[in-house]
Amino acid sequence: MRLQELVTKLDYSLMSGSVDTEVTGITPDSRAVVPGGLFIAIKGAMSDGHQYVKSAIENGASSIIIQDGFEACLEDVPEDITVLKTNDTRLALAYASASFYGNPADKLFTIGITGTKGKTTTTYMIKSVLELRLDLLVQLRRLLVIHPFLQRTLLLNQLRFMKALLRWLKQDARQL
Repeated sequence: MRLQELVTKLDYSLMSGSVDTEVTGITPDSRAVVPGGLFIAIKGAMSDGHQYVKSAIENGASSIIIQDGFEACLEDVPEDITVLKTNDTRLALAYASASFYGNPADKLFTIGITGTKGKTTTTYMIKSVLELRLDLLVQLRRLLVIHPFLQRTLLLNQLRFMKALLRWLKQDARQL
């Protein structure tokens, strides 16, 4: 994946190299850098990742992201290494990782339950309904694979099928 795709949401300045660089991995740990990887230097309470920029490059990093105010760590960085500077390298790690792994949070389904009474009961009811729905979908998929005629019929009559399926789900939900 190109570095440019990983930092689209990030406010940064390009210090050297090109954002068109190919990135093979992302890490804030210089020991875990893979060849072609992106090293993100994070200042921690016990250790400062900016001290390990040289080590990350020796391990194969092709791109580095540093935080404003830490430019001194770039003294011996070769010109072919892409270096970006940003205000918050922790945020850079979050944005880059999310993009690198396909933004998994966008695919999550979340249900929030608040209140004084009934939260546990409500969660168990929702769990039962979702399990019932999942079981029904698995059974329906098996049925469609086994019966090609049913596949064609369902495609032609999707609206009627969906209404029948909803009636069936309502009946099953009443039995819970």
